[in-house]
Amino acid sequence: MDLGTHPRSTAPVLSRLSAGIQARNTLLVEEWEAIVEWASDHIVTSPEGAATITEGYLDTGVPIAGDGAPLV
Repeated sequence: MDLGTHPRSTAPVLSRLSAGIQARNTLLVEEWEAIVEWASDHIVTSPEGAATITEGYLDTGVPIAGDGAPLV
């Protein structure tokens, strides 16, 4: 049965999809690198400087990991 379609090679489409995925992943890595850079510049050395979450927003610093991790 002829449906009137015109099959084409999937290689170009898959290549374009792969390039898009790679570009998205690169942007995500760059975003997290910037977040880590910012966090390392904003370490709080005492719990008194740590934030409290009130009414849905952050105040100052917040712990980003478990015990022993710096507060930012």
